[in-house]
Amino acid sequence: MRGITEALRRSPGTHVFVHGIRSVGEMPGINLTDDESQRAVLLARAGDVVMVPTPVEPADARALAAVGKLAAAGPVFLNPFIASPAEWRLARKLQETLEGPIRVLGAPPEVVRRVNLKHEAREKAIACGVPVAPGEVVHLPVGSEGRPSSLDALEEAVRRQLSETGRVVVKGSFGASGSATFIVEGTGRIGTTLESVAARGDNTVYLVEPLLTLSAAPNVLMWIDPDDGEISCVSSTDQLLSPRLVFEGSAFPSAAKLLPQMIEGARRL
Repeated sequence: MRGITEALRRSPGTHVFVHGIRSVGEMPGINLTDDESQRAVLLARAGDVVMVPTPVEPADARALAAVGKLAAAGPVFLNPFIASPAEWRLARKLQETLEGPIRVLGAPPEVVRRVNLKHEAREKAIACGVPVAPGEVVHLPVGSEGRPSSLDALEEAVRRQLSETGRVVVKGSFGASGSATFIVEGTGRIGTTLESVAARGDNTVYLVEPLLTLSAAPNVLMWIDPDDGEISCVSSTDQLLSPRLVFEGSAFPSAAKLLPQMIEGARRL
């Protein structure tokens, strides 16, 4: 396994790093600060450009011109935290100041949006033959204000899955770091969970799964070479989760016994 720094070292041209505050948009659970620019500072090579403390706005002509002067002749790569529509707009504006082409290291916005929806990622994994956690996906009816108009289907799913381990995890399809995750420990907690879901307007699709005992929660990072399309694993860490499954950090290396199979699954996806 080669690391991300080695992968970037082999990449030609200039990388323009944009750190993450605007990249993640309104995704619940992501609360980045300007300190997150440290990611770019750590990864940047001599000759690369790092936009700190905040990303350059596409309307800021002077800043765009400065980036254009710093970027060397030849290929230029926009290296964002997440490739959101804002980064693609920035790339188009930067192109006007550059002599050569600019490429965004990331998927098109629609692909990124779909990957951030857990139920769609689950469907894609199943289609690719990648194992997924047991459970079911619940689509709730939507009321006039965009909130679920009925939670009956969710309650029925929770009761079904409770029979497996006596504990259930309910995950909103959209959201990160446990922001849309609820733990149901026994039938006595169903009402509280439903009240919490009813008070939210960010999800109408939920994954309902029996809560299993976790020995490891791996996070696999894959690199797709922008030139030849080669796919390689550049990092595998274990997520450190609170009892409520909220992300609290990472541990390296991963202790997962089935890590090779997980990496192969990530490659297929």
